[in-house]
Amino acid sequence: MTKHGPKPTRAQEHRIEIKAPAAQVWKAISDGEELTRWFVEEAKITPNANGAYEGGRYWISWGAGMEGESRIEVWKPGERLRLTHAKPSEEMVECGLFPKAFLELEEPLVEEYRLESSGGATVLRLVHSGIPTSEDWDEYYDGTHRGWKTFLFGLRHYVEKHFGKPRRNVFVMLPVNASYEQIWERLTGSDGLAREGTLAGLQAGEPYRLTTALGERFEGTILMHVPPKSLVMTVDTIDDALLSVSIDDMAEKKLFYMTLATFGTTEADVGAIRARWLPWMQRLLPGVESQPA
Repeated sequence: MTKHGPKPTRAQEHRIEIKAPAAQVWKAISDGEELTRWFVEEAKITPNANGAYEGGRYWISWGAGMEGESRIEVWKPGERLRLTHAKPSEEMVECGLFPKAFLELEEPLVEEYRLESSGGATVLRLVHSGIPTSEDWDEYYDGTHRGWKTFLFGLRHYVEKHFGKPRRNVFVMLPVNASYEQIWERLTGSDGLAREGTLAGLQAGEPYRLTTALGERFEGTILMHVPPKSLVMTVDTIDDALLSVSIDDMAEKKLFYMTLATFGTTEADVGAIRARWLPWMQRLLPGVESQPA
């Protein structure tokens, strides 16, 4: 009988410098409440039966049906955190959040965070490894590669500018049936984000100034601009919020995500923004299939 070795896998590495002590960055990635201020909606970090965090549980959730759990393999405060993913539920696979092949993985996916002090800043390196090289994992690889960049910008924005403050999100998710280019053209055009001003040609680190089709004034800095799939920018004119947009293929359809992370607004403010933005996006985007639940 011929023995087959492990299937080949690939990894992605992300690096970001945060102008804050390593202790603050560590708290942001290892504390359940802190994780809700830049990453997820709910989180619980649970030690093992002996009270040690190695061997414990790292649970995160973006909402019903969008949970994930990992085992804590390494826990070195201020230095290193290593997690191995448990397999997702069939519900999460059916929703398109993970490839169907996820249920057949021979080895778990791994996330490893390493922190290193550099002057008055902290360099965070994140390696997401164990991703199969087969074609059916390409969309997952591309989506998580862009997704991690977006999340790490959110981490830096929170730690540097709003550390210790709760986050309130304005979140719009819509299934759309159109090309990336059609969606992006509508979003960044005069009926979308840019009734006045433009995002065309802007690179990371550059300032922008827009007036949206709703008449709202957006000013800030571009952090990531990858047409026609991703956009991350600060919105200084809404209490230094962070706006992120992503368009991804999920289970043979496209999903449009837009999130405004706010730190100085009330629940009423957030509700009012969402009440304006959701119907705006439903009218604006081509091929909107249905309203979110």
